[in-house]
Amino acid sequence: MRNLYERMRKAKAKICDQSLPEYRRVTETLQSLGGLELTGLPNDVRSTLEKNLVAVNRILADYTLETPEDYERLENGDLRRILSLIETMTSIVAGP
Repeated sequence: MRNLYERMRKAKAKICDQSLPEYRRVTETLQSLGGLELTGLPNDVRSTLEKNLVAVNRILADYTLETPEDYERLENGDLRRILSLIETMTSIVAGP
């Protein structure tokens, strides 16, 4: 659980880093959250995190993404939606 908390805290910092373009915030945040272990979380928390991850994957499914630079082609609205979904996840685990 502590590992999850630390990863979410770091993801939140990346989301808020206004020095990076949105696509970089998305790629760096997704890289830092890869392979999350959700077992042991309360059902409602796990369910919300899973729902948000599925929503992110649905957005990304519309694109061919082979390198981090490919994320630069995502539409601005999709980038913002992904950041919003991840920010919700980080707030649930690591607080506002």
